[in-house]
Amino acid sequence: MFDKKHHGVRASTLVLAAIAATIAACGGGNDSPTFAPLANAPAPAPAPADPPAADQGSGPCTNEADYREGTTVAFKAAIADAPGSTAGFQRRSVTGPRESFANANPVGFVLAADVRQSTMSGADPNTSITLTTTDVRKEYRELAGGKVLIYGDKSVADTVFSNATSGAVGGTTTATTQRTFDPPLAYPANMQPGDVASQRTIRTTTRLTTGVLSAPASTSTDEGRFDLTYQGRERISTPLGTFDSCKFTYQLTTTQSGASLQTTQDTWVAAEGPYRGQLLRQKKSGATWDVVTLDYSPS
Repeated sequence: MFDKKHHGVRASTLVLAAIAATIAACGGGNDSPTFAPLANAPAPAPAPADPPAADQGSGPCTNEADYREGTTVAFKAAIADAPGSTAGFQRRSVTGPRESFANANPVGFVLAADVRQSTMSGADPNTSITLTTTDVRKEYRELAGGKVLIYGDKSVADTVFSNATSGAVGGTTTATTQRTFDPPLAYPANMQPGDVASQRTIRTTTRLTTGVLSAPASTSTDEGRFDLTYQGRERISTPLGTFDSCKFTYQLTTTQSGASLQTTQDTWVAAEGPYRGQLLRQKKSGATWDVVTLDYSPS
């Protein structure tokens, strides 16, 4: 028979046992039972790092394609903000092969190959003389070891004298002018804003004329200091468009016979786009010139 009294006692006993077991599991047994410590909250995720700063170096403004044989550059420049002005200048350059120059083997850039003709009239038309001059000018530089090196330039003018009436050739003259830098002017191809490349050099100019109007060779030297400052990147708008550009300040100080002459100019060179590495703007002697047409054909 079911005994309600004994059943209630057994139930109470079981409840007490369960409570005791719970307290024991929690380290209890004293008047103030303790509880298992809470786990530490996870550390907050670190804040995302700032995006890397855009590269402000001048590296993109030196285009290695310019030093490959066959590359051509031709541009015309005009005074900025002077639409009615006819003042301007132009330049054409064709990258040629390497040549022996100034005890080195730099790349030769043909800057001009002009043909000019003039006539010296005499009292007798049969004595009139026609002068046909072919003038070739070259600049010598190279990109090597992360630097741009400039060795100098040379101009060779060949003149043919002929009878204006008969065309008979009466003689020829060749005039050569060569300027070399020792040591060559050099600056890093990749500069950071505020970097300055400074160098002292000796510039030697040699002139020689041979042929019917020959003249003794002459040589002159002057000491110079070359300073190139990279000002940093600048966004500019020109007749060619809007470009990210590298701004440089060139300063050349020469001393000859005790007299000092200083030349300073600012240049902006394209850092992007189809004209990367090419001149966009130049400021010299208080005038700012913008390139208005540019034909660039890299090899």
